[in-house]
Amino acid sequence: MVWTVNADGGDAAAGDAFKRISLLVHPDKHRGHHSTKANSAFRLLKQARDHFDLKAKREAERQEKEEGGGKRSCSVGFHTRR
Repeated sequence: MVWTVNADGGDAAAGDAFKRISLLVHPDKHRGHHSTKANSAFRLLKQARDHFDLKAKREAERQEKEEGGGKRSCSVGFHTRR
């Protein structure tokens, strides 16, 4: 089975495709003889999804950094006593 996604669909289309395929190969739906194959297929599908999620996250961080002009904000706050 091939995970096909329309290029114009974006993240929503990829998420829908993942959900559709994961329901087909989910280990809970395949007991007995095919459970090992279902586990392997589901694990592989999850790895693919994690890869694309990480890639999208890195791209969003890169764009945010470019839009921010390279300025970094510090998340540590210093408080003074009065």
